[in-house]
Amino acid sequence: MRNINVLNDYFMRYLFSSQDSNPILLDFINSIMLDSNMKTFRSVEILTPSPKAGRCLNYKENYEDKETIVDVKCITQNGTVVIIEIQLQGNSRFPERILYYWASNYSKLLKHGEKYDALTPVISINLLNFNLDDNDNVHSLLYDL
Repeated sequence: MRNINVLNDYFMRYLFSSQDSNPILLDFINSIMLDSNMKTFRSVEILTPSPKAGRCLNYKENYEDKETIVDVKCITQNGTVVIIEIQLQGNSRFPERILYYWASNYSKLLKHGEKYDALTPVISINLLNFNLDDNDNVHSLLYDL
């Protein structure tokens, strides 16, 4: 029997993005929310393509813009966007990448003429196979998978 790294991008996208995985994804997100002392959600809709199609691409609007690609993207019943990124190896610039992915998704929530009170939260969940940093300001849980 082969050992499968449960943080493998393909495995995680298949687990969280297949047609029948909404209950698994919702339970996973709600467990993170509970552990962070935040409100949970009643339902979730997967916005990423099927696992065979790949990750969720946020297309750039202008030639000079940077496209972002996340492993899993979904929306809850109240409009909260949840992005999940799986990363096996990191570097010193990874925190900026996480923030950029979050900001890219947040900036797409409003259309021209909409009021700022229409903004909903964007939650970024990052499954990392490395320590991000020694800073206690980042919510971090270590699990032995």
